[in-house]
Amino acid sequence: RQVNLYRFTLFPDQAELVSTLLDGLGVVDTTPFFLDDHWYFFTTTVQPFMETLLFSSNRLDGPWTLHPCSPISCSVRNSRSAGHLFMRNGRLFRPTQDCSVRYGYAITVNEVTRLTPAEFSEHPVNQVLPSWAPGLLGTHTWNESSMFQVVDGIRLRS
Repeated sequence: RQVNLYRFTLFPDQAELVSTLLDGLGVVDTTPFFLDDHWYFFTTTVQPFMETLLFSSNRLDGPWTLHPCSPISCSVRNSRSAGHLFMRNGRLFRPTQDCSVRYGYAITVNEVTRLTPAEFSEHPVNQVLPSWAPGLLGTHTWNESSMFQVVDGIRLRS
């Protein structure tokens, strides 16, 4: 029931608490993002409601305020974060989990068209179904940088 910011003093064994960003609310899949000299984080309330909340701050360590557009999603098709926001060809994308079939079934790729301390808008532009590798039951996370792209899948092992 907290979102805490830690700093590693000795990676990966020792960390110190820097600040509590959110207290008293059960959330999952918190994803911070820095854009235009401002910090944001996306986080999802726990079931049964699964709403994506957006918070903003001038500093990573806070204080954080609920964004005026929150909640930005109330759909099981794109509430839970599925990885870090990323830029491609000058466009900003937010991968989210499509949990309509099961937890982590597919990834919805949303293009964020407006992100400011007062405004937010996005729309789905693509979907990654669990058909990209044989035997997958789901595809859960997409993270990307300028050099790497990592996508994971879910399958049963016997």
